Amino acid sequence: MLDQHDLELIQRLNQESEQRMIALMEAYFNPKFQALSDSIALLTERKASNEVIDDLDDRVTYLEGAVENNTKEIIRLRQVK
Repeated sequence: MLDQHDLELIQRLNQESEQRMIALMEAYFNPKFQALSDSIALLTERKASNEVIDDLDDRVTYLEGAVENNTKEIIRLRQVK
C-alpha cells in the first residue's frame, strides 16, 4: 500500500509533468496563434470600408456614363466629317 510520502511524491510528479506539458503546448501553439493574430490584423487593416466601396462604385458609375457620352459624341463628330 502507498503511504503518505508516496502519494505526495506522485502528486508532485503529476504537477511537474503537467507544468512541462503546458510549457510544451505554449511553445508549440503560441507562435501559431501569434501568426494567426497578425494575419487577421493585416486583413482587417486592408479591408476597405463599406463607405469607401460605395464611393468607388459611384465614381465608376459616373465614369462609365462619361465614357459612354464621349463615345457617342465621337461617333457623332465622325459622322459630321
